[in-house]
Order: sequence, then C-alpha cells, then structure tokens
Amino acid sequence: MRKISLIILCALPNLLIAQPNTEIYVFDLIQSDSGYTITNPINITHQNPGYDNQPHFTTSDDLLFVSTRQGQTDVVKVDLDNYDWEWLTNTSGSEYSPTSIPGKKAFSAINLEPDGTQLL
Repeated sequence: MRKISLIILCALPNLLIAQPNTEIYVFDLIQSDSGYTITNPINITHQNPGYDNQPHFTTSDDLLFVSTRQGQTDVVKVDLDNYDWEWLTNTSGSEYSPTSIPGKKAFSAINLEPDGTQLL
C-alpha cells in the first residue's frame, strides 16, 4: 500500500501544473570516420512562448509540431531551410501528435474538443 501511495503522490503535482514552456531545437548532424557530431543548435520556437512540442519530420525540409496559441495548441509547419512558420490549424479545440500521411500532402492529428471528446 505504501508503494502505491508514493506513486500517486509523485504523479499528482504533474497533474496540477499546466504544460510548461518548452522549446524545439534543430541541429546539424555531421558524420565523420570517428562518429557523429552535433553542431549549430537553433531554437525554432523562440518567438512563441508556451508549449511547443511533439515534432514530426514530414520531409527533409519540413517539420510539424504543436504550439500554444490563444490558450490551445494548434499544428504548425516550419520550413527548415529558412525557419518560416505556417499555422495549419485554428480550431476551437487543441491538436496533438501531428503526423504526416505517407504519399499525400496531408497530416493527421489528435483533436481534443472543448467538451473533452478526442477525435483523429
């Protein structure tokens, strides 16, 4: 019984705290004979305070992720050549886990409606 109580108490603070401010960084990955080196860190979400998370590469030049906007999360696409953002959703709920659909210029995401309903 003690072990279960401890786990619940440790998890409780995480449930009471809102999503933290998070950032997404991209790096250059350089391969050499001795291994790999990570260089050139760039924070691609610095201009938007709040929750920026769940990145998904669509191509070698684009990245999908979710970002806080007006109290909810919407899906963003960033062009990794010039770091331009394009907001892809603007719904009354929040989107999570954006994933490209292979062979199509489309993506899927989990949509959390204001009433708690979750849709794909």
